[in-house]
Parts: sequence; C-alpha cells; structure tokens
Amino acid sequence: PMRKLIAFTFDDAPASTLDAIVGAFLYFNSTHPDAPATATLFCNGMRLRPSTVQSVEIALTAGFELGNHTQNHYDLSKLSLSEIRQEIDETDKLLSRFDGKPLHLLRTPYGNVNGDVRTQAKAPIISWFIDTKDWTGIPAKQIYQSVWEEKHSGVIVLMHDGYPHTVSALKLLLPDLYDAGYQAVSVSQMAKAHKCPLKIGGVYTRARNLNRR
Repeated sequence: PMRKLIAFTFDDAPASTLDAIVGAFLYFNSTHPDAPATATLFCNGMRLRPSTVQSVEIALTAGFELGNHTQNHYDLSKLSLSEIRQEIDETDKLLSRFDGKPLHLLRTPYGNVNGDVRTQAKAPIISWFIDTKDWTGIPAKQIYQSVWEEKHSGVIVLMHDGYPHTVSALKLLLPDLYDAGYQAVSVSQMAKAHKCPLKIGGVYTRARNLNRR
C-alpha cells in the first residue's frame, strides 16, 4: 500500500541546527532505504552567507527542497508592494545559485498574508497545518506530541532551524511515523504525489486534493 505523506518544513534556515537536521534525515534514510525522508527548508536571504553555504549544499544533496522565507524576515503584510517584491526576489536570486530554480515556494514570515502579498507572490504560499511551536523552547516530547496527535495524510508541519529540541523530536518522529505507515517528503513532492497543483498566490496548509479518494 502507498504510504501516507507528511511534509516537514523548517523556517529561518540556514541556522545553527541545519547540519543536525540533515543528519537526522540521512541517518533515518540509511536505515529505511525503502521510504527515504526529505523536507523543505524555508531560507532567509540574510542567512545565506559564506559560512552557511556548505550546510545548504549538503541539505540539497540530501534531497531537501529550498523554499523562500524572504530576505529579512519582515512582516510582509506591513510593507509596500515594491518592498514585498524586493523581499521575495532577493532571496529567490540567492537560492537559484544553489538549485538553479528561478522561483521557490514562499513561506511568509509569521505566516502573515494579505491581498498585497498574494498579488506580489510569483509562487504558491505555503502555510502549515501543524504548528509545533518549537521556537518557544518547549521540550522535544511536546514537539513530538504536537505532530503525533495531529498527523494525517497531506499535512504540512511547521518547525524551525536553530532549536536542538526540534532535532531530538525529529529523531523520534521519523522512525515512528514510518512504523505508522507514513513517509516524510518535501512540499512539492507531496503535492505532486497527491495530484494537488499548488497555484501561484494560493495559500496551502496541506498538499492533498481532498476531493479525490
């Protein structure tokens, strides 16, 4: 039977735990080659520095998808049209040096979206269904529970780069989700598998066509 799909997304990348996050996925994949896990990294342009380039390249090699979390992590809903465009475009240009793609899925800072943001986005806007609230410093067990209790096919999970408890939770979640019949994939992989086209300017908390069986 086909596995149920779930998409982990990591905001504020690349940060201090990126290597450990990728390492957790690579370790899982080495022990579960039949259902390799990957994820989507939502990167801030300001964090793409010479010191972080290698971590991003390793993530790409491990199968991670790169997404756009804007240049400076400003609340886009408070900016002018041209400022919104600049925040998105600068990061797309930086990310394209890594993956060659001109445009990337957009995760708006704080999840804030208004009509202006939707008109300026040249890509789908990826929200989330499960908010782990990992940035608040809660222990790994609580992060784990938030995913475990709300998991279902097609959901997008919000996590952040930079919190060691998130990595600890991941190391428990990946094998347990596998045992429960799930596979962790990128947002784009999940949308494709579910024949759920992501439309430019649309806001998505899941990537699954609910009209299909």
